[in-house]
Amino acid sequence: MKLLASALLLALATPASAAFQIDSLTATHPSGSRYRFPLLRDTSPAAQKINLWLQGMELHKLPGRYRTAAFEDIWPPADSEQGVTALDYSVISNAPGYLSIGFAGEYMGAYPSQNTYSYTFDAASGTPIDLGDLFTPQGLQALRADAVAQRVKRIEAFLAGQQVEQGVQLRTDDTETADEQRALYTDCLPFIRDDDLNYNDLQLGSERLTLVRELCAPHVAQAIDDLGEYRNSWRYQDLREQLSDYGRCLLLERRSDCRRPDARVAGAFRGTLGGRYPITLVIRRRIASDALEAGYFYDKHATFIELSGEQKADGSLILSEDGPPAARFVLHLDGGSLKGTWQQDGKAPQAVELH
Repeated sequence: MKLLASALLLALATPASAAFQIDSLTATHPSGSRYRFPLLRDTSPAAQKINLWLQGMELHKLPGRYRTAAFEDIWPPADSEQGVTALDYSVISNAPGYLSIGFAGEYMGAYPSQNTYSYTFDAASGTPIDLGDLFTPQGLQALRADAVAQRVKRIEAFLAGQQVEQGVQLRTDDTETADEQRALYTDCLPFIRDDDLNYNDLQLGSERLTLVRELCAPHVAQAIDDLGEYRNSWRYQDLREQLSDYGRCLLLERRSDCRRPDARVAGAFRGTLGGRYPITLVIRRRIASDALEAGYFYDKHATFIELSGEQKADGSLILSEDGPPAARFVLHLDGGSLKGTWQQDGKAPQAVELH
């Protein structure tokens, strides 16, 4: 793991009164690369749901169902250099009402890349939290406007030759690089202005909410992208008027019994398909989109099957797998459960019930 990523993880970590007992899954690749991943040791349903979701979405594994190592399906196979080449994490906040975890990883595709990202969970239910849970629709728009304004101001100051942070300034001593930087950030400004926060990382610390947007440059231009990521923070007290009832309960009242809105489906679910096949379904959603990222396992085989889909206006979920053979889940929220059908092309539908 690069020193930069490790330093960032240390910066993210803040002391908090612990709600979960967290250990680490660790492994070393034959190449020598190290991997570390959080494992909640609590036996509560919420902790188990968090483990299911994290390992399902990130490692494509069911907890404990490994051939040799938890990372075996994401790290480079023996005959390739492509895959996740390093992974580490840090606990941002482990409060009575929520758990926020930051990750730093390295990936080798056509070229090496580094990325950081984070996930936040409701401690009572084990369900992922996003901005749409914490804010009213009007409050979310106000937060978006403020984040965009701060980021635009930062870029425009940089383009004007001002020092935006210590040592961060347009490289006017090198005309060619300065021209490349001007082109990079001028092209990026419309995307910053149109950012709906859909792909911003949410971090909940002890006193502040932080949003992180990825940097402007593609990999080939990162050497001149001196502004890097866009990180904006707000004190919880300053967001009081924008927060939803759930957000105020969680962040201002600091309670551990807050009820997350059921209508926003995300998280880990277990149950049966066809009344006899145990399955596990994991779902990730974005705040400003009906699109869903998901996957499921037949528990007997513990092999990740990727799904894509959306949540319809009536609340139903349509999740499809490409196959072959192609198949589709049609699910409806029933309290905290998902019920509906799974159907392969050309075959009769099978009942699905998940909790």
